[in-house]
Amino acid sequence: MKIEEYKQVYDKMVMSQEGDERILRELLEERDAVPHRGRGRGKLAVAAGLAVAAAVAIFFAAGGSSLWRQGPFGNHPGTEMARRDRKATQKPDGDDGEKQKKPEDGNQEEERKNAGGKEEDGRDSGEPKEFQAQPVSYPSDRDEMEDLSDIKEGYLKNLLPFYQKAFQKMLTGKKGDNQVCSPVNLYFTMAMLSEMTAGESRAQIMKALGQTDGEEVREQSKKIWQWLYSDDEYSRCILGNSLWTRQGDPLKKSTLQTLSDYYYASTYQGEMGSKSYDQIIQKWLNKMTGGNLKDSVGKVETTGNTSLVLLSAADFYGTWVNDAFDRRNTEKGIFHAGSGRKVTSDFMHHIGEDVFYEEKRFTATSLGLSGGQSMYIFLPRKGSSLEELLEKDINQILHISTGAEEGQACIMNLKLPKFKIKGERDLAPTMKSMGVTEIFDQGNADFTGLLDVEKENGCYVGKASQAMQISVDEEGCSVSAYCEVVGKDKGAAVVRKKNMNCDRPFLVVISDRNGMPVFAGAVNQPNS
Repeated sequence: MKIEEYKQVYDKMVMSQEGDERILRELLEERDAVPHRGRGRGKLAVAAGLAVAAAVAIFFAAGGSSLWRQGPFGNHPGTEMARRDRKATQKPDGDDGEKQKKPEDGNQEEERKNAGGKEEDGRDSGEPKEFQAQPVSYPSDRDEMEDLSDIKEGYLKNLLPFYQKAFQKMLTGKKGDNQVCSPVNLYFTMAMLSEMTAGESRAQIMKALGQTDGEEVREQSKKIWQWLYSDDEYSRCILGNSLWTRQGDPLKKSTLQTLSDYYYASTYQGEMGSKSYDQIIQKWLNKMTGGNLKDSVGKVETTGNTSLVLLSAADFYGTWVNDAFDRRNTEKGIFHAGSGRKVTSDFMHHIGEDVFYEEKRFTATSLGLSGGQSMYIFLPRKGSSLEELLEKDINQILHISTGAEEGQACIMNLKLPKFKIKGERDLAPTMKSMGVTEIFDQGNADFTGLLDVEKENGCYVGKASQAMQISVDEEGCSVSAYCEVVGKDKGAAVVRKKNMNCDRPFLVVISDRNGMPVFAGAVNQPNS
């Protein structure tokens, strides 16, 4: 869909919302389309940030209409959902640790009718099908945001081993195939899991994140979320978190409140295994990823013994600064794929003032995106491979991607193939390589941080996966990604000219305007 078409659909959706309240089901039946466009560039902050994994990663940047010039969170899709589902919202009763209660008052029948509660044979089920157990309150303007300057450098530094593992495990292993990774979604997923677990299960997650203080994880996660999020005339970078639980399960109110306050995660309850609940989960994911991962989202399903589904999604679009690539200069060329084949690709051509990095096994450069983000391109020298770079040079790659190294000023002559790559990945091996094993063990997993039940009656992680798509062309780059965890029941001045011809496998890392790597990809076959 063209940018103009996205904008028309989005404006139509916004107009239909004014003065109207509908339940969650009606909201999610709307068209899942969001515009992404913008201009401008900020300076990179020198900070060790959330690193992402191999070969093009991006977060959506947008702007352009007066609508997007409202507060930074005013148009978050989650805000639209909260605005429309109040009739289906019920908050958990009680104080910390108190059980989630089913509705028992005289309004239950009316709520059941509104929610459309029917059995498969058409009979009334007697229970609401789904409702929002814990809404999210997004800041309405930047004045309500935290002081983003005080994200602790030590906290980010402690996350480096997490980023290194994410890059190395998720961008390698399938030689010749494209690999994609969104460490930012994996980070938020694991941080939220640390709130939902207890005992050794939680201790392992905290160690993998390189942290010891749970309160600091909350505070810094909130700042990182706000740091990455943007929705103004220069950029649009949307993040969404949610927890989907089973109707009637006893949930701890304090945990739901923490997920809402610090991770902007909404909690919903419904009938696991029902088609209606699956469709609502899928529509939430499609909304948060701009409808770009529908094939993967269509596989997200629950069963009767599904206890919970935890989701972290991201959607980004950014245009190149100063129209870096002119379509008239795009021409056919040969790309030497990771499989050893030669494939014909459309190569974009850019000549301009940029920075250049020279290392023993690779050269690199960066391109500016609207809103101040940057896409870093790492090209292995002939004789070296992406796998070798990720094994031996990961620290330097992260150092460059966070803007901590200035590079050489130069006139860059860059040839870059247009590409669109997507992929799905089992996250369990990556998380286990970080030492997170207990939550996958049916006998030892401890989710008593969320579920108000005995440990042995709780749940364990039966599935952890990621889906992601990265696209780069003459206008800009876009990334859509999400992580899914499924809980199962037991039982400056130009100095010289440099050339980069990316006609062989290369790595891309996209960093936000503050120098925080957000997405990455390893491009082995641009035409896949």
